[in-house]
Amino acid sequence: MKLNIGSSNPTGRYKSPEWLNIDSGDANFSSEVIKISAFEMPEEWNNKFEEIHGIHVMEHIDRNKRFQFVQECKRVLHPKGVLYIEVPDFEQVIRQLMDCIDNQLMR
Repeated sequence: MKLNIGSSNPTGRYKSPEWLNIDSGDANFSSEVIKISAFEMPEEWNNKFEEIHGIHVMEHIDRNKRFQFVQECKRVLHPKGVLYIEVPDFEQVIRQLMDCIDNQLMR
């Protein structure tokens, strides 16, 4: 079993039955999503997931709770499982912002 955290509208591989999709946001969720916070995952999920994805989730979590988020992921991750956390590339975002500013100034 695999867990996708923060997926209000799962697509691609996350629509497969092997994936459980959760999200705690206020979006209109698809029927494939369980509305639950990563901080409220049940004890029955302990050591359950062989793979966990948190794609662009960390930046939505209060900085004082990020370590707790990782601990919760570790709790539900199988001992030989893999946790993937993806965050924005801050340097690239700044480059794109500067390019936009430069293009506006050149007009």
